[in-house]
Amino acid sequence: MTTFINGFPNALTGQPIDENSKPITGTYKNISSGTGTVTTSGTPVQITATSTEAKAIDIINPTSNADVIVIGGSNVSYASNIGIPIEPGFTYRIQITDASKVWVDAKGNGYIFSYNLLW
Repeated sequence: MTTFINGFPNALTGQPIDENSKPITGTYKNISSGTGTVTTSGTPVQITATSTEAKAIDIINPTSNADVIVIGGSNVSYASNIGIPIEPGFTYRIQITDASKVWVDAKGNGYIFSYNLLW
C-alpha cells in the first residue's frame, strides 16, 4: 500500500507503506532529546551541527506545525520532494550512527521539530 500526501509519495500518515515491513526494534542504553527550528523553508538545518553518536533518531513533527517537515541528507528539500515527509503529529525513526548526517526542511518558515537520539 502507498499513500500520497502533499505531493510526496509514501508520506507518513499512519498507514503502512509496505504490508511486509517490520517494526524497528532494538535496545538502547541512552537517550538525549532536543528541538530545532527550520527558520526559512528551503534552507535545511542539521539535527546537530557536530558529529554525535547515535544508533537511532526519532524525529517528531509536532501538531503545532501547520504542515509537513521533511528529513534526509544535506540536500533534503520540501520544494523538490527530496526526503522523507512527516505529517504533523507523527514521528519517524531512522537508524543512523551520526546525528549530524540528518537534515530537516519544512513547508513553512519557523517550523519546529523535536528529536530523541538513542544509543
